[in-house]
Amino acid sequence: MVLHAPLGCHSDWTGYEWLAESMRSLLPVLENFDIATDEVVNVATLAARLRAEVVRNRFPLMLVPLVGAWARKAT
Repeated sequence: MVLHAPLGCHSDWTGYEWLAESMRSLLPVLENFDIATDEVVNVATLAARLRAEVVRNRFPLMLVPLVGAWARKAT
């Protein structure tokens, strides 16, 4: 098995935009189930707010972990 979880904490890391765009794509579902609204998430400024918080605290942001697994059939 393998776990891949991108981490970043520099101001030029592309993960902030990736996460903001992921939230943009999920927003209709979040709104449909009354979990969050665009007014709360504010996707337009999310990447900048994440960047400012991470850079200020010098603590990395971890993106969604992806797990992969493979096996061979026993003979």
